[in-house]
Amino acid sequence: MVAVRIPANNDAPSQAIARGRFSFDLGVTPACANAKIGALSTLFSSFASPFARLSHFRDHRFMPFTLSTAFKAALLSAPLAFFAALPGQAAELISASSVAGFATGPLKGDAFAYRAVLVDVEDGADLYLYTEDTEGSHLEAHASDIVWRGAMFGQRPRLEVSASGSLKLISGNESIGRGRWRKTLTIAYRDNRFLVAGYTLDTWDTLDPKLTGNCDVNLLTGNAVIDGTKTTIKSLSATPVEEWNMDLQPDECPE
Repeated sequence: MVAVRIPANNDAPSQAIARGRFSFDLGVTPACANAKIGALSTLFSSFASPFARLSHFRDHRFMPFTLSTAFKAALLSAPLAFFAALPGQAAELISASSVAGFATGPLKGDAFAYRAVLVDVEDGADLYLYTEDTEGSHLEAHASDIVWRGAMFGQRPRLEVSASGSLKLISGNESIGRGRWRKTLTIAYRDNRFLVAGYTLDTWDTLDPKLTGNCDVNLLTGNAVIDGTKTTIKSLSATPVEEWNMDLQPDECPE
């Protein structure tokens, strides 16, 4: 396992991540490590990872040897892991193979963009949300088990970005059995915080086209459309993304 480790200095973990201040547990000699760092840099650049800009590894406080290109192909077949942490919390090791989705979008204000990373966990998915400003990337929220995840095609959650730049987190069962469903969480950045601002649930029966359902809720205003009828919901309002989980939904929406 190749692991990225945050150094023990005055930086908070998220600052270390944003500034690229890492060391590596490689279990090899410095000469071999040079080659592995070069391959990691290529791999992270192609993935557009928000966790590090590996060119910062040339900072000799953290990587006191130069980069080389040997053994890159060998490293690319090795397991890779990286750390992500909120300020004041211990770093968390995440396998790159568990990353299920990645999206970026624009923001207004001091932070000019966001980056979202969706990570597979047992029977669900975690969401990491970053903002980017002139000082780099900052981990703003980590939502554990925010949506359900199945094992089959059509049951894997995914990320999309709307025309307006809002993040959409989509989950559901669109492949197995006659009872299918799709849930869409719309995530917006308001007052320097990521909120679940919209909730949409679509259901349908593959054997009976008449058995369909729809619940579309604006959690910022409470306005909703349930099975074609306009209404207002009061059971749930816009919620910080880190407080959302896969079982949460407005009571007014049918199961």
